[in-house]
Amino acid sequence: MNIKKILFPIIRRLGISLDIQKILYEYYYRCVGFLQHGDPFFVRCVAIEINSGCNRRCAYCPVSLSKDNPNNFMTEDLFTKILDQLAEINFAGTIMYHFYNEPTKDPRLEHFVKQTSLRLPNAIPRLFTNGDYLDDELIDRLFLAGMNDIHITDHNKTKGRVSRRLKNAITKHFPKIDVDEGLGRTPDRPIDNRGGLVNLATVGATPYLRKDCKVVWEVVNIDYQGNVLLCYSDYNREHVFGNVSEESFIDIWKKENYSRVRRNLRKGKTELEICTNCNYASPILIK
Repeated sequence: MNIKKILFPIIRRLGISLDIQKILYEYYYRCVGFLQHGDPFFVRCVAIEINSGCNRRCAYCPVSLSKDNPNNFMTEDLFTKILDQLAEINFAGTIMYHFYNEPTKDPRLEHFVKQTSLRLPNAIPRLFTNGDYLDDELIDRLFLAGMNDIHITDHNKTKGRVSRRLKNAITKHFPKIDVDEGLGRTPDRPIDNRGGLVNLATVGATPYLRKDCKVVWEVVNIDYQGNVLLCYSDYNREHVFGNVSEESFIDIWKKENYSRVRRNLRKGKTELEICTNCNYASPILIK
């Protein structure tokens, strides 16, 4: 049994602040990582890009800079292979279905959630979505398939449309559906420049610098072709550390160059220019 599946919904019901939730979440996974893998900084989330297309072209997203946005699909065999590799290491963290795509554009999403629940019973399937394709029926089916929670970012200029349209489902499944209407509007939801690709001044956003970069060691991003990428800011897929169709997930995770990048970022250093161009933490460039 995954304690987080029980504990964190209770914490959300109690109305504990998001900042405190993040602290509890981080230390929970550090303990789990140390106990299960001997590594307090073991990956806690795996984001699998099941399809590559998005229906929106938000100005603060690199998708808006592309001439086209094809909706390529990960093969089911590759998706299953990733789950099986994670099962071999008893992965009990979060499974997500996005990179710069809209997961609900993939008609197989419900099936993939079922497969996740079947092959990784202790993992936590989470959906991050713009909500455009969601309706009450699809939401019911996703939760029935094993989805743990749904996080919706409202990208509409006039906020509240998503909450009103999905009011019944949000009430029915409370607190498992969260609608974020604060992107770029509140201090805890800043807009990032995606490794320097997005001009924050152009979109009217204020840079927000965090103390350190956690995303590279907290989250592993696997694109629809099976490539393990640096992080979610590597939109152009320039930094690839391996491919899960050729190597195992755990072997890629333990590679010296990948481990070194993660280790240095925890110390506020990096050998990669994309990191120094990023406003997430802006580590010091080392040679």
